Amino acid sequence: MTESEENRYFMYSLTEALGLYMEGEYKKAALHLENAIKSANELHAQQKEQEQINEAKRILESINPTLDANAIVEKYKDSGYV
Repeated sequence: MTESEENRYFMYSLTEALGLYMEGEYKKAALHLENAIKSANELHAQQKEQEQINEAKRILESINPTLDANAIVEKYKDSGYV
């Protein structure tokens, strides 16, 4: 899921959990709350990954400003090195 899709899913799950809780549907509310927590964790992981990518670019550019840091990071992003 993209970050914006994950955000929408998080908000949906949280809203549903609150509505169900207010209606006394505690078990259903708990399930939606678990989904909201999973989405929040995924969003956090995506944010940390982006921070690591930005740091890798910063380091590459500080070593050699003439390098195309974006191209290098994109090339190795899925390899686990970045």
